[in-house]
Amino acid sequence: MKVYIQYPFTDEQVQKIEDLGVEIIDGRDASSRSMREQAEGLITIPIFDQFPMEEWKNLRYIQSLRAGVNGFPLKEIEKRNITLTNAKHIYSRPIAEWVVMRILEANKKAKYHFQLEEKKKWELDLSFPEITGKKIGFLGTGSIAQETAKLLQVFDAHITGYNTDGRAIDYFDVCYPLRQIEETVSALDVLVLAAPETAELMDFVDGEFLSHLHEEILLINIGRGTIIDEVALEQFLNENKNALAILDVFKTEPLPDEHPFWTMENVWVSPHVSASSSFIDERLIALTEKNLEAYLKGDPLTTPVDPKKGY
Repeated sequence: MKVYIQYPFTDEQVQKIEDLGVEIIDGRDASSRSMREQAEGLITIPIFDQFPMEEWKNLRYIQSLRAGVNGFPLKEIEKRNITLTNAKHIYSRPIAEWVVMRILEANKKAKYHFQLEEKKKWELDLSFPEITGKKIGFLGTGSIAQETAKLLQVFDAHITGYNTDGRAIDYFDVCYPLRQIEETVSALDVLVLAAPETAELMDFVDGEFLSHLHEEILLINIGRGTIIDEVALEQFLNENKNALAILDVFKTEPLPDEHPFWTMENVWVSPHVSASSSFIDERLIALTEKNLEAYLKGDPLTTPVDPKKGY
C-alpha cells in the first residue's frame, strides 16, 4: 500500500509508519507531490482546497490529523467509499485545560488585574466568585467536552450536556437532547460550544438562541466558528454588558482587523490556539500507527468517521 504523508512529522516518526510495511510518498518533499494519484492511503490535515479530490485517483483510506473533518470533501469520500478516520481525543486534554483556565480567569478577573498591574495600580476587589456550584453547560458531549467535564469535577460545579438524543455521558450530571436546549439553557452560568461542524449547527447560536441565555452568561467557543452568528452575538453582547464571550475560533480566520470583536470589552479573542500542546505530534503518530495497522489487517478502527454525519 502506498501512503502519502502531508504533515511535518520527523523522519523518525515517518519511519514508524513505513515500518508497518507500507511504501511512503513523502509530501514534505515538493518533488513527491506529483505522485498523489498513486496514493492509496493519505495521512494529512485538510489540503483539498490545494490538492482537489480528483487528483487522488486511487485513494482508499484517509487518516485526518485533525479532530474535525469539515475541511474534507465528505460527499466525495462517501461516494467513493473511502475509509476516513480522525484525530478524536488527541486534542481533548489541552483544550480542556484551556477551557478550565478561561473559566478561572473570568471568575477571578485575571484580565482586569493584569490591566491594574500595567498601570501600577493597587485596587482591592474581594468580590471573586468561585466555580463551586456554577452551572456549566456543553453544547456537544464528545471527547473534548468529556475531558473538560472530568477536570471540572474538582470544582463541584453542576455539569449539563447537550447532544443529539440526550444520552447519558460520563462526568455530566444531566444530558438533554439538543431540541431541548432553548428551554433549559437560561439556567446556565457558563456555556461551552464544543460541537463539530454540521449543517444543523451552522449559525445555531443566533439571535433567537441568544435571547434564552442568562444576561451574565460566560460563552466559550472552542468548537467551530460557523456555529455562531457573529452579528447576532455582537448585538447580544452590546445589550448585555455583563455577559462575556471567550472565542478561540471564528468564521473567518485570521479574524479581520476591522472586526468589532477585537475592541469589545466583553469579548476575549485568541487565535485558534486552545489545542496547543507539546505532546500533539507524539500522540498523532501513535494514533496514526494504530489506525493504519488496523486498516491493513481489517480490524476495527480506533476513530472511524461517518461521512454522512460529519463526525
